[in-house]
Amino acid sequence: MMSMMTVLMAIEAIEDDNEREYIGNLFEKESPYVMNIARSILHNETDAEDAVIETFLRVIRYREHFLWRTRDEIIGLLVKCTRCACIDMQRKQSRRNHIPLEQDADECTSGIPIDDIADEIDVLQELVRDETIDEVRKALEELGSPDKEIMELRFYYELRTDVIAGLVGMNASTVRTKIQRTKEKMRERLERYYHGQN
Repeated sequence: MMSMMTVLMAIEAIEDDNEREYIGNLFEKESPYVMNIARSILHNETDAEDAVIETFLRVIRYREHFLWRTRDEIIGLLVKCTRCACIDMQRKQSRRNHIPLEQDADECTSGIPIDDIADEIDVLQELVRDETIDEVRKALEELGSPDKEIMELRFYYELRTDVIAGLVGMNASTVRTKIQRTKEKMRERLERYYHGQN
């Protein structure tokens, strides 16, 4: 289960002051709306909370698609991102339980109310379909704190190790060591995963 702290740390890590304030306000104002969407799709409070966190991590990473749009456009994007995050979670659940999805993953890219942003959603759509990213995310979920936060800040948000060190309260050399050790563990996990697939 992801922590809301990950979202808050990712917002704080945005270097541009205006962007950081804009995304912070967006998160504060729209997260209840996103929660309602996720809850209506997943029918599970814990899963819905995870979907909200995943949605806003995507918003932060691809924030250039959200900045300075009208509220109607932003709501359209948030609906799509939330549905994609929920479908991603349903796909994981269906693989664990060997049950078919009620929704086809392709629906993740249909029904968007704003025609001119359909292409921009393609980037988010790839995250749902990419098995490698899915497996890396599973591996991240199994990491303890602060290793998980460090890896997300380094590879998901592409922050420098000295910046990460300041955010997590460690020195840069310790952060580098943790990154190297965690990378080795994750590489071993991926090798086992792909070996099992063949």
